Amino acid sequence: MFEQFFVENLVLFAALLVVIALFFALPGLATIGGSEAVSALHLPQLQRSKHVIIDVSTSAEYNKAHLPGALSVPLDELLKDSSTLDKHKTKNLIITCANGSKSIRAGKHLKKMGFQNIHHLSGGLVAWERESLPVES
Repeated sequence: MFEQFFVENLVLFAALLVVIALFFALPGLATIGGSEAVSALHLPQLQRSKHVIIDVSTSAEYNKAHLPGALSVPLDELLKDSSTLDKHKTKNLIITCANGSKSIRAGKHLKKMGFQNIHHLSGGLVAWERESLPVES
């Protein structure tokens, strides 16, 4: 009886297995590429250590709003030359952007360049503002 039900609903069981696999795999994927995801609510705890916040948004996005104390290093510039950040290699690097996509890419690049303590703000500035945390403009 169960075998017949299973065969008739094979697609549903396959989808269930995919969902279960993703549920367990997604937390591990957050660190793939070199940077570890950190939520807006947990970022202030990370900021208690030696850290530097790097905003890889475009200059226009940065000028509109950014995390307090963030350095502006647009992603295009960072990919061309990351040597300006060499003095921060021993610190926790917190990378952010508008929505989190550019910061992941920047984390991958910085990992290749030898940086170790790399974190990206999950959801970027959007997630930060959603939690009503302060921004500078």
